[in-house]
Amino acid sequence: SIASRFFSDFREALHDNVLVMDADHSHPASSIPGMFSALQANKNAFVIGRRYVEHGSFDRQWSLWRFLNSHIATIITRLLVSCQDPMSGFFAFHKPRVDDYDRLNPIGYKIGLELMVRGNFDRVVEIPIRFQDREVGESKMNLAQQLKFLRHLQRLYTAKFGTIGEFISYAMVGASGFVIDLFFYYLFQFLGLPHQWARAMSFWPAVSWNWRLNRIATFGERRRRPKAKQWFEFVLASLFGFSLNWGVYITLTSQLPFFDRFRILALVTGIAVASVFNFVVSTLYVYNEKRL
Repeated sequence: SIASRFFSDFREALHDNVLVMDADHSHPASSIPGMFSALQANKNAFVIGRRYVEHGSFDRQWSLWRFLNSHIATIITRLLVSCQDPMSGFFAFHKPRVDDYDRLNPIGYKIGLELMVRGNFDRVVEIPIRFQDREVGESKMNLAQQLKFLRHLQRLYTAKFGTIGEFISYAMVGASGFVIDLFFYYLFQFLGLPHQWARAMSFWPAVSWNWRLNRIATFGERRRRPKAKQWFEFVLASLFGFSLNWGVYITLTSQLPFFDRFRILALVTGIAVASVFNFVVSTLYVYNEKRL
């Protein structure tokens, strides 16, 4: 991959000051002296060529789709780094500020973003550049790369925010699992099953979806355990969680008039309690990388 080749070259670099730029003439070579001057002034900084700033710019011939892609990606990475243009691939840094090669684990080609989050930099210095559309080669951006970027982003949020990042990812996976559950619930009824059986059957594709997505995304950086054993443990945890969900709902609606009147609140409370339970069990047991 591009990232693995870069880090291989990065290890072999003879000098401590490293600069990365595209070879398709989109990054101006005239900005290199200014970037190295900024790096020399503060070797603890990560220096990046910024397009969206005063005196910086990008090629106005960009398509609307490419423009939106770049800006949306920039917005959803803002919480990770104190930088206005974190998607830039034109950057320089002092090699000793990255002291743990094993922590570098990008998916795709947003290497600068990976370094800014996982590297040991005091600040990000942004240098205005004029970004030209490429003169040679073709764009790497396609659906596969966009999906890789989202997976990479999820990993970085987990690395940055720890358990909170994992819980948010776990909740998003659970929300997608609810859609799967609902789809199969109606599909089985369409195929002729009674709604009771449809409800029981739709659980299995949904729980399998959640297990797989959490294995790949939420806990993707943890060491993988045997699939069948882990799936079985996840199903058991989910069944316990569903029982807890149901128990909280029944208790609230039968014991407290307020929740009996507003049953949707009882339903949401049950889901919330079960979600926390499932997450704790998944974190400490099902996806625990210390277990084989």
